[in-house]
Amino acid sequence: VGFRLPSRLAADGAGLVRDVRYGQLAEGRARIVADVGPGIRVAAVVNERLRGQLHRVRIDLTSGLERSGEVVRAAIGGAGALGGTTGNQADGGAEPSNRPGARPVVMIDPGHGGIDPGAVVNRTQLEKMIVLDVSLKVARLLEEAGQVDVVLTRKSDVFLTLDERIERARAARADLFLSLHADAVDDGTPALAVGGASVYILSKRASDAVARRLAEKENAADRFAGILPKRAADDGVRTILVDLLKRETETESKRLRNVLVTEMRQKVAMAQNPLRSAAFQVLKQTETPAALIELGFMTNPVDLGLMRQEEWRNRMAGAIARAVHRYFRERP
Repeated sequence: VGFRLPSRLAADGAGLVRDVRYGQLAEGRARIVADVGPGIRVAAVVNERLRGQLHRVRIDLTSGLERSGEVVRAAIGGAGALGGTTGNQADGGAEPSNRPGARPVVMIDPGHGGIDPGAVVNRTQLEKMIVLDVSLKVARLLEEAGQVDVVLTRKSDVFLTLDERIERARAARADLFLSLHADAVDDGTPALAVGGASVYILSKRASDAVARRLAEKENAADRFAGILPKRAADDGVRTILVDLLKRETETESKRLRNVLVTEMRQKVAMAQNPLRSAAFQVLKQTETPAALIELGFMTNPVDLGLMRQEEWRNRMAGAIARAVHRYFRERP
């Protein structure tokens, strides 16, 4: 889509549409957002091919029709139907879920890997291997259930930059992004003082000092491998992206965090305050609800003993898989 419109469209309070915004998300990808009042539903969507790549899409609104989401998903065939491109299958991208009947795509990201071991205990217990094992178990459970498509950022002991992890989620058109890690406290902190699993979402302001420290540590993963962080592009797109997507992605990420904590709490020990937030680079998924799961503290001997047990890893993987199913089942 090439926008040839004023810098901002306004509905002037007329009809059912309060405001309209639009922007280019990336090459070949665009989004239009219409703000409507409470109780408004989509009555019908007509996708009409005029000629060549030219389409006309009409969206009829009403204040009384239920199940509007099903109407939209059934009527719009995604980027492919509009003459656009789909995911890069050669790079491992999953079938985009905005096609009729397609399953949601879940991206699972085992933290660290390769030259970056993550947290290390006694030079033998490595965070990168523990989170990889749990991630593979989660992926297997989800694949066996057959309700979602699963993509992993890595399936073996390889190193990926934080930007590469985000780009793989975008290429897969992921509907959900889960990054798995295992924490470690700083020297001088009593080992048994901090323990249990927790779930983080993106926030500029950390929920507490522990969250801030953890985000700083995880965001330094690239520098650990000798890779300098990329300079952020200042092309005006960032403002548009935040304006269009931040609110809805933030809301869904909070709902994802709540569902994860609820399911995990039934099977494994949780931290005293498991609902956390911090400025994690890998969670900057503007288009995708995302959460970072800390399985526990490797510096806590109780947590580490549990993480080394196959039965505990199976329980944790099962809880995460159930949370994913519940998230999509309860999606508005």
